[in-house]
Amino acid sequence: MHSRRPFLSFLMAAFAFAPAHGTAQETVECIPALEGPIAATGASPAYQALGVPPLAPGYVDEEYVVACEALGAPYRTSINVRRPSTPEQPVVVIVESTHPGNTWPVLEFTHAYQVRAGLVSVAINASPRVVEERVKPSNPSRYADLAVPEVEGIEEAILAQVGAALRRDGLSGLEVGPVILGGESATGGVTRRYIAAHHEEARMSGGEPVYNGYFPGQTAVGTLPGPLPDLDVPVIELQGEREVITTFDRNPAGLGYRRPDGEHYRLYEVPGMAHIDTHGDEGPNETCGIAKPNQLPLEHVWNMALRNLVEWVRDGIPAPRAERIQLEADGRTIARDAFGNALGGVRTPYVDVPVANYLTVSERQPGATGNVRCDMVGPQFDLEPAELRSLYGSAEAYRDRLNDRLDELVEGRWYLAFDADEVRREAEAIRPF
Repeated sequence: MHSRRPFLSFLMAAFAFAPAHGTAQETVECIPALEGPIAATGASPAYQALGVPPLAPGYVDEEYVVACEALGAPYRTSINVRRPSTPEQPVVVIVESTHPGNTWPVLEFTHAYQVRAGLVSVAINASPRVVEERVKPSNPSRYADLAVPEVEGIEEAILAQVGAALRRDGLSGLEVGPVILGGESATGGVTRRYIAAHHEEARMSGGEPVYNGYFPGQTAVGTLPGPLPDLDVPVIELQGEREVITTFDRNPAGLGYRRPDGEHYRLYEVPGMAHIDTHGDEGPNETCGIAKPNQLPLEHVWNMALRNLVEWVRDGIPAPRAERIQLEADGRTIARDAFGNALGGVRTPYVDVPVANYLTVSERQPGATGNVRCDMVGPQFDLEPAELRSLYGSAEAYRDRLNDRLDELVEGRWYLAFDADEVRREAEAIRPF
C-alpha cells in the first residue's frame, strides 16, 4: 500500500539523482502542450490498446492530444492516461510507448501494484506504425488529423518531448512528481534506444533529465543488446530466463547486455520466467507441443521490480542487488538444479519451493499453422507425487516451507505481500501428495 513519504526522503532522493549540469533552460527541441482531456462518448470512443486491465475503483481513463515538431518533422498524436481520480500528490508517472502489438504491457503486468501505489500510467502513441495501424483505424473520424511521419528516431524524440511536457506542465488537476520511462519487449528496446539517444541531452531547466528513472524489460535480444551505461538516475533492467536463452541463440558473442550492478543500475535475471505470461492458462498449446503451459506469474516479478524502482526514484531507497542466472563451465548453458530449474538470478517461490520444472521456450511443431511464437512460451512439467512426498513429506509440510520462503522473499523486497498471498492461496489448492 502506498504510504505518505517523509519530506526528508523526497529531498534526499532529489539531491541524490539531480545532475549538476547547471542548464538554465530546457534542452528538448519542442515541448508540446497537452490538449485535453478529450471526452470520449458512445458515438466517439477513444482508442485503447488490447489487454488493458479493467478500471479499478477510483481510477479514470483520459486521452490527450499533443502536437509539435521532432527531428524536423511535424507530428500530431494522442496519449492515453490512466490515473487515480483523487490521488495523493505529487504523483509518480509511469510512461511507455504503446507497443506495436497493440498492447500497453507495463501497465498490463504491473496493474495490481500501480493501483495499490496510486501511480499514474501514460501510454504515448509515438510510433508511426501504432498511429496508422492501431489508433486511427479504431475511430477514423476521431483520429483523422493524427500523423507521425516515418522518420528514424522520431518515436524516441516524441517520448522526450511529451516527458518534458509532463514534467513541466503536469496533467489536468495533477501535480507530477518523478516520471519513469519503461517498456517490455519491443518497447523495452525503445527505452534502451531513448537512453542512448536522449538521456544525456534531454534536460529540464536546472539540468535534471526528462526521465527520473528507466525500466526496460525482457528485451535483451532486441535493439542495442549491449550493456546500458551508467546514468545519473536509477535503472532496473528485467530479463527472464527466456531472454538469456534466446540471446545466446541469436548472438554468438553471448549475453552482451550483462554488466555489473552499479550505483544507479540493477539487472534482474529471473529463472523460469517466459516472455509471455501463461499463468492460469490450462493449455494445451498444440502448436508449440505444450501439454501444460508455464504457470510462473510474470506479474509478480514485474510488480516487485517496479516497486523497487519507484521507491529508489521517489524515496532514495536503492533497489536490492541480485545474482545473475548461473551458467555451466562452457559459459553458454544455464546451470540447473535437480528438478531442472535454473540456478541463481532473482529467486521466486516457484523455483525455491518447487512443485514443477518451469521452462521458458518451446519449439513449433511440424505442420502447425497460425502466428504463434513458440520461443515466447514454455512448458511446465509437474513433479510426480512420489517426488513431492520424498521432497516435502506432506502437503502441510510443503506449505510450511513455502510460507517461510515467502516471508523471506517479502522481507528481502523480492516479493510483494499481496502477490505472496496469491501464491499461498494457490498452494492450498495443490493436492498432489
